[in-house]
Order: sequence, then structure tokens, then C-alpha cells
Amino acid sequence: MRKIAIVSIMVLCLSCAPLETGKRSGDALDINTSVSSNVLIDPPMQGQNMALVKIIDPTNNDVLDLSNTIIHGLVRKGYQVTNYPDSANYKILGNIVYAGEGAPAMVQKAHKSRYGTRLALVRTSNNDLIAKAVSRLMAQKAYLLIVDVNIQVRQSARGRSIRQSNKVRIVSDMGNYQEGAERLIGDRVSNAVLAMF
Repeated sequence: MRKIAIVSIMVLCLSCAPLETGKRSGDALDINTSVSSNVLIDPPMQGQNMALVKIIDPTNNDVLDLSNTIIHGLVRKGYQVTNYPDSANYKILGNIVYAGEGAPAMVQKAHKSRYGTRLALVRTSNNDLIAKAVSRLMAQKAYLLIVDVNIQVRQSARGRSIRQSNKVRIVSDMGNYQEGAERLIGDRVSNAVLAMF
């Protein structure tokens, strides 16, 4: 009986507590980014620096603009950008697998995943009042971005065609969710792609 009373008081107090939103002062940015495998792309041969960038975003997140960020980075590195697949020496094709909030267990699972693997990223329901109270105490709100990237390289040297395909999964998360997390994490993912060139 005493346990029920304590839990009831705890639930009552916690259900009235405001949710933490926005920036938390004093916290450093906690952004973790992992790439499923190391990829280094050889510099382009003379006159063979055309790149096509296409990142598909089925999440319809209007804040993320990975394609343009990667395009601008490639141009700064001396690549030319094309919209025609047949003329591209480099094709950077990507798919945003997931963009949104994630529980700590979900974030851990994502960082261990590989290109193309399905993830059971199920969000827990918060129908239970006790579960809501405990989650406010225990869980930290994180923003998670998972992107599968396929980089295809086609070069010609001495009459021979050289083809290479590299598939990687890039996972980035911000453990202490703050306003603007989508843009910060998107930049980290774009920088991970650009570091391969």
C-alpha cells in the first residue's frame, strides 16, 4: 500500500512538471557521428570531375537539405556538378532512412547498423501514466539522422574504364536535443560524405 502511495505521489508531481524544450544552458553540444565503413575516393583524373548528387528524403523534413550542402562542398573542392547521370564521373546517391526523435536504445542500435539494413525503430507508446513519468526522469530527448549513401565512381584511364562502388551508412545524433538540431546534424552528415573526397 505504501509503494502505491509513493508511486502515485511521484506520478502526480511529475505529470505537472513542465517538459524540457529548447536549449539548455551550460550543456555542450553532444553530437555523435559514425560511418559504417571507411571510404576514400581517389582524386579525379584530369577532366573527369563531374558529380551528380541526389539524396532522397522520404521523411519530408523541410529543414534538411543534404543535397545542396554536399553540392556546395564538392564545388569548393573543385568538382563540377551535373544533373545528367550519363555524364557524371561521381554519383553520390543517398536515402534518408530516418530523421526524428529517438530514445537512447534506438540511437545505439542505429550506430551499430550497416548500409541497407532494416531497423525496427519503434517508438514506445506513452499511454501509461507511470511510463510517462519515468520517461521524463530517465530518457533524454535525442535527434537522430540515418542516411544510406552509395558513391559510384567511373573513370577512364589508358583506354580502360575503372568503376568503383562504395556503400556506407552514416548515423548522427544529438543526445541533448536543442532547437536547430536538424541543421547541425545534417551538416555533420554532409561533412562525413565530403571527407571521403
